[in-house]
Amino acid sequence: MGKRSRWQQYVDAAVVRLPGSAGSPAPAQAAPDHPPAGWQQRPGTRLRDRLPPFARPERPAPAREETPRRTDIRLVPAAVLVWAMAAAGHQLHPAALAALCLALVAAGGVQLLRVVFPAGARRTGKPARRSFHATMAVALLLAAAAGGHGAADSSRRHDGAVAAAAAAHTAVAVEVDITGAPRRLKAPGRSGLADRWAVPATLVEMTFDSRRVQAQARLLVLGGADWEHAAPGQRIRATGKLKPPEPGQPEAAVLSASSAPHRLSVPGPWLRGPGELRDRFSAAAGRFDGDARGLLPGMVTGDTSTLDAGLDAAMKSVGMTHLTAVSGVTVCKGGGYEKFDRT
Repeated sequence: MGKRSRWQQYVDAAVVRLPGSAGSPAPAQAAPDHPPAGWQQRPGTRLRDRLPPFARPERPAPAREETPRRTDIRLVPAAVLVWAMAAAGHQLHPAALAALCLALVAAGGVQLLRVVFPAGARRTGKPARRSFHATMAVALLLAAAAGGHGAADSSRRHDGAVAAAAAAHTAVAVEVDITGAPRRLKAPGRSGLADRWAVPATLVEMTFDSRRVQAQARLLVLGGADWEHAAPGQRIRATGKLKPPEPGQPEAAVLSASSAPHRLSVPGPWLRGPGELRDRFSAAAGRFDGDARGLLPGMVTGDTSTLDAGLDAAMKSVGMTHLTAVSGVTVCKGGGYEKFDRT
């Protein structure tokens, strides 16, 4: 059977009355492709059926029963436990972290067994709700993974030749790779230097007590004005005294440099580019007056070397130091505030 024409569809849907008929509707199968002579529309046809689709009034849909909404907090246990284990990784000894990780794995295994073999289903014959046990199993296993990573990183700070040399405040000669931009320290140290800089680095090799030790460990180098121009990617040789880090510090040791840095290699162009861009931005921001010249580079590039000491102290007192921490959250907030101001 072929496709019906639009006229045929209209005729099938309408009631046809021919002249001389007794009032009975004409059979639909005899409907012609064109309106027959004397065709008339039945007066009783509703007006709504003759309106185009866009002009027909819509009937309200029957009201559906609304299901109560609930707040989904299944990510909260995982976030709390992972953040807690990340914080404990900088405070606890590796052995304590390893024991805590084993306890978390055991607790996560118990929760997984409750998911696979629910106790409520055996008693009632109905499937038990597994959302809580599955959520806690995932949270505990993620926390164990974070704790394992923290234990591995903590072992470098507590064990080995670097930790022993730092505990004994040993004088060493080191080769380090610079991993971050130098940061000016506000307060003078015990050495009495007014211009002090902190430079993050990675230890490559150190020599002490006629021993040469190759080890990979994070160091924080504290030096004078000569360390201001250290750039990420450089390999530097220097001398100084190792000391243990402060509690909660991620570095394995702190090197109080007693000599100027001796550059063994320079970074490639892919590492010099960001440093040059940061320096040019800081120089351009220096044309502003007031706190803007130091605050703007800190917000954009994280360079707080020119930040006013009074402003730095005020930001710490009110908890706004995150403004000078370059992160995705800070950028999104700044972009959102700018868009709000424009609108």
